[in-house]
Amino acid sequence: YGLGHTYELLKMPHFAISYYKMAHSLQPSDSRVLYALGYCYDQLEEYEYAKKCYKKAIAFHDPEGTSVIKLAKLHIKLGEEDDAAKLYTKFIAVIESGKSVSHTTEEGGNAHLYLARYHLRRAHYIEAEAHAHKTTEFVSTREE
Repeated sequence: YGLGHTYELLKMPHFAISYYKMAHSLQPSDSRVLYALGYCYDQLEEYEYAKKCYKKAIAFHDPEGTSVIKLAKLHIKLGEEDDAAKLYTKFIAVIESGKSVSHTTEEGGNAHLYLARYHLRRAHYIEAEAHAHKTTEFVSTREE
């Protein structure tokens, strides 16, 4: 895992992937390795592989919800808004349950902002208003 991370920091994702794959073969249920693989595939614009890795990381209980956020952003990039909305809803549930504390400030606000806009586009005004109100609780999205 360490060598893969080193190559990732050196902006050499092809080499990082090979070492992350070795780490994954040794620890197939480690969500950190799967997240790192997904991130490298995302950098290489191999989005289908990235989605698979992020989904596996989520299945192995990514404790901080990092893979959920990355996968949601990838779905947005690919124009898959419904899938992104489902993931952001899942992420908000994780935050509100108290299981994730590292992303509550910035990513929580971004999740609520995305969901507010998503529901507004679909004329779901009650849901949009609820999420818009929640964005005011976060410094990063208060002005939006």
